[in-house]
Amino acid sequence: MSSLGMDKKQFMSQDIRHLVLQKDKIITMHPDWTLERALIKLIRSGYTSVPVINSQNQVEGLISKTLILDFMTENQNINYNDLPNYFVHQAMNRNYMGIWENTPLSFALELMIDRSYVPIIDKTNTFIGILTRQAVLQKILTYLSEG
Repeated sequence: MSSLGMDKKQFMSQDIRHLVLQKDKIITMHPDWTLERALIKLIRSGYTSVPVINSQNQVEGLISKTLILDFMTENQNINYNDLPNYFVHQAMNRNYMGIWENTPLSFALELMIDRSYVPIIDKTNTFIGILTRQAVLQKILTYLSEG
């Protein structure tokens, strides 16, 4: 969608639908995976954090290398060899904020200040994809350079 000719208010009011990275292109994890499997997948993927998706395709939270390491330190007797005995749902962050595809760019931009991505969900909390900070910034940069 071209933003040529839009004023600032129109630009910031458009929805984020066209910026969403669809779920088939995203690495996700299941809440019942072991922390060992999750950590290996995070390391191999190069991502620091990914969405946790349950068997109903709903977002349950986010898991990251940092959350796994924090879980290990909070439970002082856990070392790497113990990770097969613990699960993603025990270490994940359940305080995520999923947004809908029709969310205005202005609201998404506010969320992107503190997050590298935000899960995109439908009204039943079904996972659709993610909105990345990079996609939002590229859209804004394109708008500014067209002006």
